[in-house]
Amino acid sequence: MKSPHALREIKGMQSFRLTLKIAIPLIAMVVLIVLMAISSIVTLSIDKHAIAEVSNSVQKQRTLGDVELHYTKLLMAENSYALSGNSSYQAVFENEKLHVQNSLDRLKALPLTASEQGEVAKFQAGLDELDNEMHVLFGERYAESKSTVQEAVVQMDNSIAGNLADEIYQLTDSVEAEVESAIGRIQAADNREFWFTIVPVMIAIPIAIAVVFLTIYRISKPLLKLVEIAEKITMRDFSSRMKTGPLDEIGMLTRAFNAMAEEIERRYDELESFAYIVAHDLKNPISGIYGLSECVLDSVEGRVSDDEKEALESIKSAAESMNSLVTDLLEFARAGKVEFSKEPVPMASLLEDITKEMKFYIKERRAKVNIQGDLPSVYCDPIRFSQVWKNLIYNALKYNDKPEPTVNISVQKTGNGTYLFQVEDNGIGIDEKDYQSIFLPFKRAETDGKYEGTGIGLAIVKRVVDFHGGNIWVTSQKGQGTTFHLTVPRAHAVSVDRSHEVKAA
Repeated sequence: MKSPHALREIKGMQSFRLTLKIAIPLIAMVVLIVLMAISSIVTLSIDKHAIAEVSNSVQKQRTLGDVELHYTKLLMAENSYALSGNSSYQAVFENEKLHVQNSLDRLKALPLTASEQGEVAKFQAGLDELDNEMHVLFGERYAESKSTVQEAVVQMDNSIAGNLADEIYQLTDSVEAEVESAIGRIQAADNREFWFTIVPVMIAIPIAIAVVFLTIYRISKPLLKLVEIAEKITMRDFSSRMKTGPLDEIGMLTRAFNAMAEEIERRYDELESFAYIVAHDLKNPISGIYGLSECVLDSVEGRVSDDEKEALESIKSAAESMNSLVTDLLEFARAGKVEFSKEPVPMASLLEDITKEMKFYIKERRAKVNIQGDLPSVYCDPIRFSQVWKNLIYNALKYNDKPEPTVNISVQKTGNGTYLFQVEDNGIGIDEKDYQSIFLPFKRAETDGKYEGTGIGLAIVKRVVDFHGGNIWVTSQKGQGTTFHLTVPRAHAVSVDRSHEVKAA
């Protein structure tokens, strides 16, 4: 047998199963995102470095182009002097040599590899040697040594000038190789970034789908089901329970919820039974007190004083009021055990029966009850729902100080799948501060003591409407009338046109 400590550890591990199922994919997605970010940063760094290299190489190429251009012009001036002996070519030579030197100095200022630095140094040395040799030739008298000058120029072209041209070509090749290498690195970095983006995205998509699926079917769906059952419990429908699942957080919540629902049902049944038993047990002795007081009054008629008779009348009246209160309390307790009808009940027919039943009270009050429009069928318990209409119509006629009390009953469809019934009267009205309290047991609106009642009727109405999945509220203007609004889920049945008016004869 496992120790309590071991059982606690097992329970602790089980309680984190769902958390781990969600946390692991999320952690994997975070890791993939971090890798994508690192890849982007590295690639960006590589791109910047390679772009800087390309930019530097382009500057080298431009400078080498200037060196090659002016060096070519320098050689042309050299050869033109050798052919013509014109001293003006000496100035051209010096000018082009200055341009070559300036371009060479700019090239030296750029970042050069060791190989390129060696090539530039060799070119500089060759240029200096060529300059020295040409100064010697420029100092010769060309007319006396024409053949010697031409031979010297040919020798310099074959040795120094040719070597310098080779140095320029090697530098150009080296720079082109740098450009190709930098471009290759940029392309490789772009390819790597592409794959470092695509691969994590392809991995993240199924992980995200799995997380969403897990969230919907392992968290959202059970929680919505719990909300649905909780709403039923608030309407005192204890028939539904959640199916228990794996031993994770949701499973533990489900088990705890079911246990809570069972305990609420047990306590509610106990409370209903207690209220019913108390009310039932009180009814008999109260009825006995009322009957006994009535018998005593009849038997002692004319033999008691007025004070004694008034006391007996008070006992009889109190017993009658108490009997009425107990009867309403029993009705309130029975209203807590509503059973839904499987067939729709035509509201028009139900209201017609109720108005016939209340015909004498309607006649006594010189009232009229108007049922307007086509009343639909509603899934409900006809006996319990008749209590709703009886209480609302009775209150509308009772709390009315007009010579001709009027009640208008109408209905309309709403956009959320319900019928909205309205019971409107022209009575004394209700103060806004009493809008909520009138639906509580034994709570009544302030009427200055003119109207008697137990405060149970509207509590029964609200309980029945709640049990049928509806809602009820009130709007009113003091002294001008009250309208009760109640919603009921629509039944898939054809409405019945039973519009009529019940008037006092």
